[in-house]
Amino acid sequence: MNRRSTSAGPIYILLLGLFIFGGCSDGPNKSVTPENNAPAILSCTADPATVPAGSTTTLTVDAVDEDGDELTYTWSADGGQFPDGNVGETVTWSPPDLMGTYTVTVTVDDGTTATDETIDLNVTVPEVVIDPAALDFGGDATSLQFSVTNAGDGVLQWSATDDSDWMSIDPAGGDVATGLGDAVTVTVDRTGLAPGSHDGTVTVTTPYGDGLVAVSLYVPATPALAVSTQALDFGAETVELQFEITNTGQGELTWTAAGSAGWLDVDPAGGATTSETDIVVVTIDRSGLDAGAHQGTVDIASNGGAESIAVDLLVSATPILAVSTQSLDFGADTVHIPFQITNTGQGELTWTVTASAAWLDVEPAAGDTREETDYILVTVDRTGLDPGAHQGTVDIASSGGGESITVDMLVSAPPALTVSTQLLDFGVEDLELSFEITNTGQGELAWTVAGSAAWLAVDPAGGATTSETDVITVTADRSGLAPDVYQDTVDIASNGGQAAVTVTLTVPAPVPPAVALSPLTLDFGTATTSLGLDVTNAGEGTLTWTATTEAAFIGLDP
Repeated sequence: MNRRSTSAGPIYILLLGLFIFGGCSDGPNKSVTPENNAPAILSCTADPATVPAGSTTTLTVDAVDEDGDELTYTWSADGGQFPDGNVGETVTWSPPDLMGTYTVTVTVDDGTTATDETIDLNVTVPEVVIDPAALDFGGDATSLQFSVTNAGDGVLQWSATDDSDWMSIDPAGGDVATGLGDAVTVTVDRTGLAPGSHDGTVTVTTPYGDGLVAVSLYVPATPALAVSTQALDFGAETVELQFEITNTGQGELTWTAAGSAGWLDVDPAGGATTSETDIVVVTIDRSGLDAGAHQGTVDIASNGGAESIAVDLLVSATPILAVSTQSLDFGADTVHIPFQITNTGQGELTWTVTASAAWLDVEPAAGDTREETDYILVTVDRTGLDPGAHQGTVDIASSGGGESITVDMLVSAPPALTVSTQLLDFGVEDLELSFEITNTGQGELAWTVAGSAAWLAVDPAGGATTSETDVITVTADRSGLAPDVYQDTVDIASNGGQAAVTVTLTVPAPVPPAVALSPLTLDFGTATTSLGLDVTNAGEGTLTWTATTEAAFIGLDP
């Protein structure tokens, strides 16, 4: 610290006073101005004393004046600046961007005398370190990194630029604190570059010095895709066309081809070529497409570029046959089943229907339709067919395709009528007899029963049976019939045959009443006074009787 004091002003004033007043006047003595004391600087500090470039330090001075004069403080330096001004007991100093030792001076002035004090400040700066200094991408790499590190003090502000269009940098700049670093990614794009070696440079610029990164890459000889056409037009009828793939570059061209629509197919779907020509066959399928124009593309991808070939085709208005079912099952009883024919395409659909078996019939057998639905009735005839399963087809031919409907039918074994007896004999007394009807065949047996005589009744008169037994009750009524032997027939008709049951009935001649007494002798003995006598009719009809006695001592009741 250096200090200096200045007091020439007051001394000169004193001498001038002596010169003026000394010996020139006989008057009384005049007062003398006292000597001024210079300000005393007690301390002068910097916080911090070592200042990184780009930062600031605070300067503070502490001074006193023995005379009590008001002090002023003025700061100066041989570098840097005072961003908030250079006057005051405390000021801020911003160093320059160059490393070194700088002297700051403060002047304390009491208006008459000034005192100086100096401080030496050390200024440090960031130091850029780039690692590595060269990036070699070879023939395959696309991204590599280098680091920008601050090996000094303070904040390192940096920016990076490249000198080649095929190179990009990320990030292109940043701020790095002491001891830290930024990772910088360099990306290269070989597209469009000629085969061979290529060199470039990344320049890292900082206020404290620049750095260079050498960049090199290699572009191998590359294949190039070429196709023989840009469009394929199939028109309304063509189904197959082809195009060629060639490699107009170098090396091996690997490629894949795909159609953009479901109706497009390419074969082969991929390959590889160096100098030969690959032929690709494109096939289309108009099935299910609406009438009109259709467009698609065949897209070729490769390691030598990409191509897209436009594909056009035309679908004419065509009818399409559709039937409502693929099978008809008539079972054992059904005789009629319909199905429907519709046109799901466009234009007029003409159709014919034929049956594969004689027991099958279709109506109508032909027709045409655009948008309406046609109904076809299928009829089966089981007459004369053997029992069991039968199968046939109903075949539909049309201008929009063909269909075949499977027909299944079952012919059941016929029912068979069986009765439990061929004769019912009522004799002279029976009024009710019965017989049984059973089905000894298959299916349902429907039957009816009838008797022709008025004295004969049957119940029930009809029914149906599959496997159960039906009981028929036959009743005879002899009322009003003359004595005789009567005969009639109960006739059974059914879908399983016919049968007849003979019925006989006897009406006997009438028998007259006949009295029979029991006992024939009554013995009262010596003490009995009353005995019974039974009177019965031993004949038929009604017996009218009276009893009389010849002896007066016998009484009768009744």
